[in-house]
Amino acid sequence: MDELISGYLTRIKLGRFLRGFLKQSTIYGVGQVLVKFALFILVPVFARVFSLKEYGIVSLYMIFWSVIHLIYTLGIPQAFLRYFFPEDKVLTEEEQRSVFSTAFYMLTFIAVLISTCIASTADQLAQLIFKDRTYAPLIWVMAIALVFEASLQVSRALLRALKKPNLHVGLDVGRHFMAAGLIILMLVKYKLGVIAVGYGFLIGDAVVWFISLYVVRNYLRWRFDLSLCPKFLRFGIPLVPTALAMWVLGFADQYILRVFRTMEEVGLYGLAYRVGMIVSYFVVAPLNLTWSAAQFEIYQKEGKNIHTRYSKVLFLFVFVSLSVAVTLSIFSPEIIKILGTEKFMPAVGVVPLVALGYVFYGIYLVDTVGISLAKRTGYLALLTGIMAIFNVLLNCLWIPKWGITGAAVATCISYMGLALLGYLFNQRIFRINFRWREPILSIVIGATFITCATFIKPIGWRVGLWVGYWVVMVMVFFRDIFGQTIKALFLSHK
Repeated sequence: MDELISGYLTRIKLGRFLRGFLKQSTIYGVGQVLVKFALFILVPVFARVFSLKEYGIVSLYMIFWSVIHLIYTLGIPQAFLRYFFPEDKVLTEEEQRSVFSTAFYMLTFIAVLISTCIASTADQLAQLIFKDRTYAPLIWVMAIALVFEASLQVSRALLRALKKPNLHVGLDVGRHFMAAGLIILMLVKYKLGVIAVGYGFLIGDAVVWFISLYVVRNYLRWRFDLSLCPKFLRFGIPLVPTALAMWVLGFADQYILRVFRTMEEVGLYGLAYRVGMIVSYFVVAPLNLTWSAAQFEIYQKEGKNIHTRYSKVLFLFVFVSLSVAVTLSIFSPEIIKILGTEKFMPAVGVVPLVALGYVFYGIYLVDTVGISLAKRTGYLALLTGIMAIFNVLLNCLWIPKWGITGAAVATCISYMGLALLGYLFNQRIFRINFRWREPILSIVIGATFITCATFIKPIGWRVGLWVGYWVVMVMVFFRDIFGQTIKALFLSHK
């Protein structure tokens, strides 16, 4: 049977490249699950150890960390990948070492400068963020930790470029579990309070940073190519407003809900949104970790064949993410009940819209590849900025009228618009002949089954609907392998 399956896999459209792509993405996906589990362990500990005020301080600390982290890297890890795979030649090992070393030292130096500024204004930042200057030490610890964290991003980018997902995941998962364990130890045994969160992440980042130096030692040299610095900055800096705009697009709706509606609706929407975001966390994000390096390697090595390869990647993104979105949508009532209680059931309708929105986000990541290939990342900032403003406007219009449903529809439409507008921008800058038939047909099939699921209440019927979805998808897109398997299993005796 193994030989049979192997033989059939070579006959379908994935090919050796996409099988490797999917394998790497699966490893990254497992890593994402383990990282989220490490962070989830902290939730009940925080709830029992911290007062409500302290819990709020930690929540604000994590939000500030996520936003400031976008600024620290200045897009240099992505710029490193672009210049690690130049379009006109394959770099020698010495040239690769030069590109990596320059990116590593450059980002480390920039991170030290930014952290120095943050540490010197810790009292003011503590007052601004927490409304309490006594939490200034938390800002100092964050500033030091972010130097290690930012510098780590270049090493992780190198591991993606070298197709070493196991090492990449090992470092990331180890860092988070070490941080979680240290935080729990310092909270439960040593009673350090909120500062324990900062110390835990600092020590975890520092230890993994030194381990990563050993892992990438063969590529790190005492050399610095000044000519690469302006190239890195031209490519990377526009990615900072891009990331900030994506942050607004993803989370502005919850703040607008708080303004126009009740906190109860914010709670309903928050739980359902996180269920829909499973598509992003465990499908789109892992695929994108592989894609972030593969897109440039394909362009470097394939030449005229990039259209075929990129079309296959696009279909892979859509097929996998849509299948998870359909599954979440069909079984959203049960998922909401497990994660929450009956009082969260009014939010069930939010899940399909958010999940579909992140399917379109995956499409955007692929259909804008030409913008990165052309090194015109400023257009990504413009594109995401337009859609972030559009999203805010939709939320301001629809949330007062329709509450969480309006927010969910605005999210789905905004990500759909991001994918469509991104494709239009891409075709004007660097034309790629994507094959759209399979992705569009997949979305039509998936949307049809999701719509049907909203009218079906019995769990048995919804299980049947889910099975039906897979039968249709297999028959439409994998007819060859399906037919060959049936013949082998039932007609081989003839």
